[in-house]
Amino acid sequence: MTEPDQSAEGRLAWLGRQWPITVVLVVAGIGLVVVAGRSFRPGCLLIAAALVLAALLRALLPDEAAGLLRLRSRVTDVAVLGVLGVGIGVLAVAVPR
Repeated sequence: MTEPDQSAEGRLAWLGRQWPITVVLVVAGIGLVVVAGRSFRPGCLLIAAALVLAALLRALLPDEAAGLLRLRSRVTDVAVLGVLGVGIGVLAVAVPR
């Protein structure tokens, strides 16, 4: 039985194979950093954009390329991610200053 590759090259190869979720997590992480810097509205809009991006990637990429974005059926994933992204975006804009 072979052991999984725990080297830096193995981890980078995993990121290359899972680029859709990596991009979404980076954008959401930037949004969290912006929120932590006391910029609530722009940070929440970045998080909403990350969720909408995830919905678009899940809708457009084949199942094999979607990687960890693929949790359920395509329709369910796109609907849930889209509703959450739009909902967070609307709430971020609707919150009074």
